[in-house]
Amino acid sequence: MASQAAAVDLLVKKAKFEPSVAMAVAEAIDNAMNESQFVTVPILDARLAEFRADIRDGLLRQDHTIDGTRVSLENKIDATRVEVERKIDATRSEHDKKLDAGFAKVEVGFANIGGALAKLQEVITGLSAQMATKADLERTKSELVRWVFATIVGVVLSAATALLVDALRSAAGQ
Repeated sequence: MASQAAAVDLLVKKAKFEPSVAMAVAEAIDNAMNESQFVTVPILDARLAEFRADIRDGLLRQDHTIDGTRVSLENKIDATRVEVERKIDATRSEHDKKLDAGFAKVEVGFANIGGALAKLQEVITGLSAQMATKADLERTKSELVRWVFATIVGVVLSAATALLVDALRSAAGQ
């Protein structure tokens, strides 16, 4: 209102307006200025400060949202990692059991092979003994045949000698 009084005074003294006209012009200027909303440095600074505060609040909310999302993602990653490690351990355990069972079968197979080899060795030893016995029998048989042959030859020679002696006695006695 003080600026309006100064404007009216100025219009009356310098412009030589009637006081009522000067008052109307001052009010019109005052209304125009109020409706114009001129931006002054203090108003601009206040608006910028408010804008900065709004931006800071928005950034803080975004930081909180990002932090919450990061924590949520880290929790999901940790849970997934735990689940994957559990599955890997279960799979490894299952494969270890299968490998152990396979190795046990192989060991049983080797034991069976070892038993079969021992039996085969026994059979070979038995056959070797039978062959040695058979060879001894064949040798004995061979010797027996030689002795029988020698005896037959001896008997034949003895008989031939006796016949020859008889033939010679008969030929001499005649």
